[in-house]
Formats: sequence, C-alpha cells, structure tokens
Amino acid sequence: MLTKRESAGRSQSLASATLLSEDHSYDTVDVNNLYESVLKIILLEYINEARFHTPIVKPQSPSKSSDSPSSSSTSLTSSSKILRNSKISSNDNELKLPPNLLSSLETRLNLIAMKKRGKDYDDLTRRSLLRLYSELLDPNVKQEISRINKPEYLVMKFVSSANKEVVKMGTIPQHEISDIVFKQAEVFVQILISLIPKDKNSDAIINKLKEHKESLKPSKSNNSKSVSTDSVSSSVSYVKPSFRVSDMEEAMIDLIKSIFDIDQVKLQQDIFKLKDLSQEKTLHQDIKQILFYLNKDLGQYNRKSFLTEIAYNNWKSREAASCESLKNKYPIPASLKLLETPPLPPGCDFYIFPKNNVTKNYYVNLTKLCLNQTIKNRKLEFDSALEKPLLSKQANNLLHLCARFWRIDFPTRATALYTACHLTGILKDNLSQESNSDQKDLGPIDLDTTTTMLHTCKKIVEDNGKLDWEEKTEWTLKDQEDWVKNLTYTYNEVFFSIKENLTMIFNKTVKPKFGPYLMFLGDYLESDTLFHKVEETGLPKKWEKKLSKTLLRISETRYAELLANLPRDDTLDIVHILNISDSIVGDTKLLQKRYKNPLLGFLNVSRTVAAVLTGMFALDSKNILKHIHAYAKNQGRLLAYSDAIEAYKSLSEIRYIYNQVSVSNSPFKFNLEKFFYPFLKEWVEESGEKISAIINNAIEKDSFEPIDLNDDNRKFSSSVLDIFTLVKEFLRILNQLNWSNEFQLAQAYTSLLKSISDGVLTYSSKISDKIIRELDEEEQKKLLQQASDEVDNRKSGNWFDEVKNVVSNIQNGNKLELEEPYNFKPGTCIALNNLAAMMDQLTKLEDLLDPVLISNTVAEFDPSLQKKYTSHIFSLRLVKAENLKSANASSNLSNMHPYITMIDTMARKTIGKTRVVNNTNNPDWDEEFEVTLPANTSLTISVTVWDERVGTHSICGRALLQLDPLRFKHDGIPQEIYLDLDSQGRVLVEIAVESERVDAIFVMGRAHRSLKRAQERAIKLIVEKFSRFIHYCFSRSNLKSICGNNGQLKPTQDQMDDAMMPLYNYLNMNLQVLAEFLTKSLLLKVMLAAWIVVVSSADALLLPKLASAKTFHLSSIGSKLKPESTGGWQSAVSSAMANVTNSMGISGFGKSLTSNELETVFSWLNFLCFDFFHNDGNGPPVRDLKNEQYQALLLVPVYYDRDVDFLQQEVERLSPAFIKTLRDRNNFDNEPSLAAPQRRNSRAGSIIRNKTILANATAKSRAQADKEAREARSDPTAAQTLAEDMILRILLIKDEKSYVARRLEQREKLAHSIATERLAKAAAEGRFNRR
Repeated sequence: MLTKRESAGRSQSLASATLLSEDHSYDTVDVNNLYESVLKIILLEYINEARFHTPIVKPQSPSKSSDSPSSSSTSLTSSSKILRNSKISSNDNELKLPPNLLSSLETRLNLIAMKKRGKDYDDLTRRSLLRLYSELLDPNVKQEISRINKPEYLVMKFVSSANKEVVKMGTIPQHEISDIVFKQAEVFVQILISLIPKDKNSDAIINKLKEHKESLKPSKSNNSKSVSTDSVSSSVSYVKPSFRVSDMEEAMIDLIKSIFDIDQVKLQQDIFKLKDLSQEKTLHQDIKQILFYLNKDLGQYNRKSFLTEIAYNNWKSREAASCESLKNKYPIPASLKLLETPPLPPGCDFYIFPKNNVTKNYYVNLTKLCLNQTIKNRKLEFDSALEKPLLSKQANNLLHLCARFWRIDFPTRATALYTACHLTGILKDNLSQESNSDQKDLGPIDLDTTTTMLHTCKKIVEDNGKLDWEEKTEWTLKDQEDWVKNLTYTYNEVFFSIKENLTMIFNKTVKPKFGPYLMFLGDYLESDTLFHKVEETGLPKKWEKKLSKTLLRISETRYAELLANLPRDDTLDIVHILNISDSIVGDTKLLQKRYKNPLLGFLNVSRTVAAVLTGMFALDSKNILKHIHAYAKNQGRLLAYSDAIEAYKSLSEIRYIYNQVSVSNSPFKFNLEKFFYPFLKEWVEESGEKISAIINNAIEKDSFEPIDLNDDNRKFSSSVLDIFTLVKEFLRILNQLNWSNEFQLAQAYTSLLKSISDGVLTYSSKISDKIIRELDEEEQKKLLQQASDEVDNRKSGNWFDEVKNVVSNIQNGNKLELEEPYNFKPGTCIALNNLAAMMDQLTKLEDLLDPVLISNTVAEFDPSLQKKYTSHIFSLRLVKAENLKSANASSNLSNMHPYITMIDTMARKTIGKTRVVNNTNNPDWDEEFEVTLPANTSLTISVTVWDERVGTHSICGRALLQLDPLRFKHDGIPQEIYLDLDSQGRVLVEIAVESERVDAIFVMGRAHRSLKRAQERAIKLIVEKFSRFIHYCFSRSNLKSICGNNGQLKPTQDQMDDAMMPLYNYLNMNLQVLAEFLTKSLLLKVMLAAWIVVVSSADALLLPKLASAKTFHLSSIGSKLKPESTGGWQSAVSSAMANVTNSMGISGFGKSLTSNELETVFSWLNFLCFDFFHNDGNGPPVRDLKNEQYQALLLVPVYYDRDVDFLQQEVERLSPAFIKTLRDRNNFDNEPSLAAPQRRNSRAGSIIRNKTILANATAKSRAQADKEAREARSDPTAAQTLAEDMILRILLIKDEKSYVARRLEQREKLAHSIATERLAKAAAEGRFNRR
C-alpha cells in the first residue's frame, strides 16, 4: 500500500498546473505596506466615530464644577468609555437587572429575527437589534453584562451596537447618525420595559430606563441657548481623538496586533506616524483621482478585463457608487477644508488606497492572515471546529471595511476569500493531514468548511453585492480565471478524498463515506457555471483513470492478503479454498450492498473488485486443488466427494460473479465441471443407495395409519411424505449446485431419477404384496370356516337335508340371505391410499424438474444414448381363459375357481399369480405382470391354470410361453397370443415389450405405471372379495324366485327392486367400510370396478359366451366322425343325452331367458346404475357407468326377438368393422398410407398406448393419453364390433351354434393372417433388432 505522502505526491501531479501556490504574486506582497494600508483605514474609521462629532453641552454654573458628573444627562462620549472599560460609575445601592431579563430579551430578539415580532420596525432598526442579538450569543458578552448587572449598561451596549451598524451601512450622513441611534435606543428601551416582570422594583427599573433614555437624547443647535430651565448660560464642545490605542475599539486593535504580529508600542508609534495621512481630506483626494481615471476608462479595470461591454459598464457604475458612498460617509470637517493637503508619500499613488495593481493581492493576503488567525484559534480550542464560523466577527468587519475602502468588487471579494482559504489550507481535513504536511500540498477536503466558504462567497455576491450568482461571466476575466483555479483545486481535493476513501472499502466496521463527497461534487462544483472550463482541461478524465488504477491496486492488494494465509505444506485442505471463496463472496456482497450504483458514474467499485478477485482466483484455485489432490494421494486417502462438492458450490459462485462482472468476456480460467464431475457421479451413486435404503426402511417402519383420517388429502401414512421429503432434498441439493454443464447435469438428474424410479418400483411391489397377502389371509379364514361348517354338517348327517332346503328355497322363490360384509383391514386401505399418494408425489416432482427437458438435453449432446438399452421390459396381461376343464373328474364346470401361476422354468421362481375367479370355466382376469430381462437374453415361462378347491388345487392345464425380445416389437404395444393348454382350453395373453434405457422420461413413466398397475390390481382384488355375492344375485335361481321356474311370471317393480335389495345392502355395507379409510377418488374407482362386475354378471346371465360355440362345434364334429349304429345302448344313451341337451339349452348357460326375465335383468341394471352407483351424483358419473359393455347389453332387447335370417344379415353387414378393428390392433402404426396423426389417433392405438411407459411419463402425456383413449372409445367401429358379438351370442340361443362357430373360426383365421402379415412386415423393416 502507498503511504499517504506517496499517494498525495501521485495525486499532486494531476493539478500542478492549476495549484494556487504556483501564483507567486500572493507571496511577494509587502506585509508592512499591507499593515500600513489597513492601519490607515482603522485610523480613518476611528476619527469618524460618532462620539467625535457629537456636541457636548457644558453648563457655565458657578455652583457646579465643569468636571463633576452630571446627575441628569450622560453624553455619548461617557457611554463609549463605559463600554470600553466595562464599568458603570454608580453607587452600590443602584437598581439591578431582573434575573431572567437577559433570557427573555434573547427570546424576543430571536422572534424579531424570525420576523414573528416587530414587523413594523424599519430595516435599519431591525439590523441593529439583530447585531445585538448576535453579540448576546457570545458567552463572554453575556458574562460581562451579568457581571455589571445594570440596566443602563445594557442600554449603552445596544447603543454601541447600533452605532457600529449604522456606520457600517455607509449610507447615513455623519450629522444624522446620532438622531437615528437615539430613535433605535427608544425602541430598545420599550422592548426592555415590556419584558420587566411586575414586582416591587419594576417601577423603579422602568423609571431608570426612561431616565437613561432621555439622557441619550442628542443636543440641537437651535436650543443650545436654552438648555437649562433656570437660564444658566452654557457652552458646546467636541471630544477630539486622542489617537491612543487605549481609546480605540479594543477588539479591532487586538485583531490587528494578532494578525500582523506586532506589539502595542509598535502599533502606537505607527498610529502617530500615519494619523496625519489618514484624514477625510486625503480620502477625498484619493477618490477624486480614482473617479478621474475611471471616467477616462483608465481605472482599476478596463474594457478588456471583461467579456462584454455591459459587464464593464456595470462594474464602472458600482465603482463610482462605491466612491460616492465613501465621500458621503466620510465628509471633510469644516476645520479641515481650508487646510492644505499633506504631501503624497514617496512611491505612492494614493494617500489612503494602495496601488491598483496590488489591491487584490493585499485583500487576498489580509484574508489569508485573518483565516490563519481562525486556524490558530481552532487549534487552541477543544470544541469542534465545525461549529465555528469561518472568520471571527472582527475579522469580517475588518475585511468588509478594507474591501469598501479599496473598492474590491463583490465577485473579487468572493474569489479572494476562496483563494485565501486554499492558501491557508483551512479547507483541508485536519484529522487526515500529517502533522508535517505542507499546506500547499493536495489533501483531503473538509466538506463542512468548504461548504461554509462557498455559502459565504455566494452571500457576498448575492446579498451584499445584489448580483446574480449564476452570472459569473459578468465577472472580470481575472476573477473568472481565479475562480476556475479554485474550482480545480477543490475538485482535486474532493477526488483525493474519494481516493483516500477507496483504500477503506474492505473495512467491515467502518464504511467509507463517498456520499457527502459525491453530493458536494454535484451541488457545488459540477453545477457551477464555470465548471465547464475545468472539464475542458481534461481533469475529470485523468481522475477517472487514476481512480480506476487505484481501485485495481487496492483489489490486488486485497487478494494478496487472502492468499497470504494459505499453508505451504500438506496441511493445505479444501477448507482453505472455501475460506478464500467465502471472503471473496463476502467482499463482493459487502461492496454491492454499499455501492449499488457506480461512483461518479464510471467507477463501479463492486464490479471492478469482483472482476479482479474472481479472475485471479480462477487459476490459483485450480492449482491449489491440484496440490490438495496430490497431498491426499501421497497420504493414501481419497478426496471426500462431500468436500469436493462444497468446493464446487463455492467456486461456482465465484465463477457466477466473474461472469457477471467480467468486461473482457474472457471465459473463467478453471473448468469446474471437468474437474468435479467424478465427485458428482460419486455423490449421485451414493444418493441412489440412500434412496433405496430410505424406501425400504420407511416400509418396514410404516404402521400404515393415516396422517389425518378426516382429511381426504391426508389419508395416507407418513412413509410417503418421509420418502419424498428426502427425495426432494436430494434433488434440491443437486439443483442448488447450479451445475453449468447441461449434459453432465442432465446425466446426474437421470441417474438420480433412475434411483427414485427403482425405489418406487420396490415400494409398489411391496405394497402390492402387502395388500394381496392381507386379502388372502381374510379369504383363507373365510374359506376355512366354510369348510369347517361343511364337515360338521356331514358328520351330523344333515348335509343332504341342507341341500334339499337350498333347492326348496330356490324353487319356492324365497329371498337370498344377506352375507356379512368383507372384513377389510384399515391397513389395506391405507396401503392403497399410499399408492395414490405416491403417484401424486411423483407428479409434483415435475415442479422441481422437467423429465422431457432432461431427456432432450441428453439426446442433444449424445444421441447414441437413446439407442443403448440396458434391458427389456415385458408386460404380460393375462386377459382370460376359455373352456377350462378341471382335472378333478367330480368338478362341475360352472363351479370351477380358476387362477393362473407363471413360473420361471430356469430359476424355478414364481413370476406372478392371478386372483381366483369363482364359479366359471371361462374366467376373465385382466391382470398385468411385469418381467424384466437383461439385453440379449430370453426366458421361458410355464403358464399353469389351477382350479382352487377348499384345501385342494387341481390343474386345469399347462402351456409354455417363450419371452424372446427378437419376436416382439419394442414399442409397448401389446400383441395377442392364445396359449393352448395341454389338456383343454386356452389362455389369452397380451404381451408388450419396451426396451429399458437410462432416460428421464422412461424411468419416470415406469415408476408411475408400476404404481398405477399396483393400484388397479389392488382394486380388482378388493372388488373380487364381494363379487361372489354379485354373481349370486345375478343368477338363474334369483331370477326364478320372482319370474317363476318357467319365467312366465311378470313381477311388479317392487318385486324386482326387492330382489336386488340384498345386493344393494351388501354393496352398501362393503363400500361403507371402505369409505371410512379410502380417499374419495379411490372409492369411486372401487365402485366403478364393482359396477364392471355387475355388468359382467348381467352379461353372463343374459347371453352365453361366444367361447361355448366353439366347444359345441368341436363336440358335434366328433360325433359325426363316429360310425353310425342302428341300435344298442350307445344310441340309446346318445338319444337320451340329445333330449337332455335340448331341454337344458347350451352347456353351462341353460335355456334362453323369457321376455319377463329379460326385462327383470335390465330393471336390475337400471336400478343399480342410477339408484345405487350414481346416487344423484355422489357416485361415479353416468358416462363412466355407461361403459362399452353396458352399451352393448342395451342392444340385446333390440335383436333378441328377431329372426335368424335378419340376425345373420346383420352379422354380414357388421363384419367389416371387425376387420378394421383387427387391423387397428395389429397395424395401426404400420399403415404407410395414413398420416402420422391419424395413425396415432386410431382407436386401438389410443387405448393401448395409454398403458405404455412413455404415456405415463409426465402429467401432460398422461392427460393427453387419457383424452385420446376417451375419444377412441366413442369410435363407431368399436360399437359395431360389439354389436356383432351380441348378435352372434343371440344366435347361439337360437340354436345357430354351427353358424356362430364357423364365424368365430373365420375370425381366428383372419386374425392369424393379419398377425402373420404384421410380423413379416416388421421383420422386413428390421424392427425386431432394436435393442
């Protein structure tokens, strides 16, 4: 750092050409001549005091001596003596001032000064009163008045002040001064009388004041003959000046002795020497000469001294007026008019006035001497100098007097004061100066003193001179030049102060105060009308460069201080990097807070400092980290990724600041991402492990109790919030790193999302297992109880009676007995709520990040990653089975309870198991399972169909399923495969393959889909628990109970409703149990699933399934292949069986329903749809209840009674719709003739794509997929296909089984043909090799 003297030396060069110290004319002034010129004016003022021109009346009475004190009058001469000696000639018993009179007087004078009182006083009286008021503010004056404590002394004090003020004005003739002073004294006495409080002495004090006032009344020449009432003769005389120092004004004499450093003897000698020259007559002679030369334009200034003729003429007028004012104020006494004028001293141009060429220099040096006296007094006083005036009152009076005599124009007075202040150094900040500094050296500015000085200059010009302060072009060219020099020097002082303050910008406790300097610069310098001349010198630009360089040096020094604390050995650690970074950031923030805007419009402190510190730290931090890494490696340890991440966060903030403040647009010298990315990957990997552990731990500790059972939005357990609170924390940490490499950041996000997705898969799997396990436990308890009751009945021998009672109840139309509601555990419902809550939380993650943006960023930087698959995800949807047959020979086909298991043949591991569907050999499961295979591998699965009995499980059939990625497209679109069982029947499986890749969209979609599938399966399992009773209610037996055995009874509406009331009550009880713990949205989904079971049960009751047609067709073909027999027991049995078959109808279905029965079933559906499920809008909406199957059932009454020919014609008419539907399912995205949007919006494509991973990836994609699926379900082609199916099923009950079977066979051949075509086309395009 530069020392103050060195810094000042550097700054000195900026203004060396304009420093006032370079003007040596002020140094060559002869102080002795200046002293004599001032003394002449003091003498001239002395001899013109009022006391020397006021006549003194002396009575010529023999009884009174001439020198005895008068008891009735007091002369002004005696009053002056009283003031000078500070004594009152009086007895001790005289009256004293009231105690509070002085303070009351001071208050009254203050009100007069504020123009709140005394508005009727003339201006001259007001000025005299204010002069006294200013003297009363001096504690010494107050103390003197209090010490004397006499009313007459206070009056004489005012008289003295008034006399000086009147004389100072210079406009009152000498012979009128006494009268004016007396009139003012009368006003003052009246003020005192009004302030005297009423007490025992008040009247005496008032009389004393009036008496003293009368004694001051000046004598008149016209009544000098009768001054005494007793006609005593009298004489008039005048006091003559003694020219003694003791007779002169003490304060002025003290000032002269002080500033010129002379003693009283020397002063007295010089007074006697100069008293003959200091006369009114010599003054008038000087004025005469001045006016002579002025009239000839040869005065102190000429035309060339001004810019314009008008300015010159204005000055001439002021010069002439000043001379006339002096002539009027100092008239030649009659006694001197006839005397000769003394000879002019040798080498002088005037008697009183100095030479014109030294007048201004004299005035500047006199001002300088007075200012030095002020500086000297300030050093001797302990009070703050800021509270003291620039000049003392006596000094101001002396300068005003000399300026008037020497005809110093008002602008010149202001310029001289400005110059003298700079020459004395009074405008410098004394606290910042070194004790041995030269006053002429540049230094910090004292703003308060400089402001006071400028205000004084403006007052001189405007108030005293009555000139316009802004019209400085009217000044003399020399005054303008000197004013510009002064402005330049002040400008340098201000900028020097700013430069000194710059060195303290890093001080955290003391804030450098630039504001006052900037305000002063704008208010007083840059706003000056002559400042443009300072700008023309180029000084502002020089300071701009100087301050910029200074700020750079300060910044470099600060950076060196920060690096000085770094260890130079293996103790160097990350914490040292962090400390330096924190210091740089702290410095930057401190400076930003302190200096929000550039100083002076060009010096951006915070930006410049930040650019230097961050730029230098960029390279150094890289080298420091390399050393830290090397030290750690030598010590056999790894650099902790947590420390490295903290270092990155700190350095990234440094880089951010650098990028904001750098003006060169050069890049940051340290590639942070390249250095720290390995540590970020390590953090992401460990975070993934933590997420997995968090989820497992949350599941283990979860009590599955709702957070708030009364709040539908908080019916899930705390594990969901715990998991996602921590997950969001990981994402927040990654987000707050502000990683600038988008590709690396996207990869990190992708890895973190993959961990989250894997954790969600684990969560959904375990929650699903919990729900299945708990539901199975309750089911097994129920089945075991039923088995136990059956065994007990058999042991008691009453089981046959039980069977007969059941048959009797059915035949007699007795009502069904209501089952107890299923015992759903609260934990099961809360677990289901958790799945929904997890989906909501996944959706909310999109507020923190955008999976689509992350995926696109990775693809943009490295497109090859989109083709790198880690595995293949097989979605296996077990749709249904047809024509199952149990291995148990005694099993009735309608009483089967089938379910499927899938087993990995290699690992001997169960992959999945469906729920049990009761009482059917054509079950519909519609359950999905997910199998993940590593890339380039395949899997063989054993698909086994079981028939569950109480305590036993019989095999219905088995088939093998080969999962080979090469055989399927990898677009997530399912392909239908029928697995023929090794015994009888077949299973419909839909297989979809999606290639897994580490992609943000994919992992989010998979996580959401896994939760959705788990939720759907859990809902189906819940509905399955009370679906058995639904099937019982929609049964032939219940139908016969109200329609009769032959179905010919027409029940009333009440009978139909009563038949459904057990189901109504049963569903209501089960749903009430669920409603207590499930959320409203999940309850509606459960109700929709239950409604689907109701519609399916009604569908099975109304018409036989199409699968039964194939069974009958095969059996009929077998009978035709056997040789005919004309007799024997075989033919008899066949004939009997045929009769039985015709009477029973279709196998597994029975006879067709009558019109009464048909009407009853639809009445039940209508009752349940609107009265129970929709329930005036409290349940699912009607549009969801009227699903495709429900709409298809409404066609049954339309076609039920039509003849066979019409129905077959309808089948032929509707058959193209099936072909189109089939093509949509298999080729909806492979038709080259269709535009992409059309292919995407095909019915099959929209519905199927709704279940793909990509369709579940984001909230936007899910909404779009749901919208397309809803629109696709309204496709008329689908309705036509369903209508054809319904007609075929009606044809079955019309004994057209062969026709239906042939039609179904044609469908299968067509489906096989289209599938083969698709496979061939896909193979030709090479799509199966996409991995």
